[in-house]
Amino acid sequence: MNFHGQLPGYEASRPARVTIYRGVAVHVESGDLNLDTLGAPVDRTDDFRLIGLIFLIGGPFLAGAVALLRSARGAVTR
Repeated sequence: MNFHGQLPGYEASRPARVTIYRGVAVHVESGDLNLDTLGAPVDRTDDFRLIGLIFLIGGPFLAGAVALLRSARGAVTR
């Protein structure tokens, strides 16, 4: 991975830690510099977080709605 141009406040010889995933550089760290590329697996965490939130809210709501409907049917048939 090559960086072209000057970064303000960085010396040319500063070491960088590069994470490679499936043969592609996906994350670069060096001091205050922290870069994630578009192909990084960490980019998709928001999708899973939203799905988890939907299940956490939707599950109890659906269970409550089913319980309410069953109790209403039981009251009508009695």
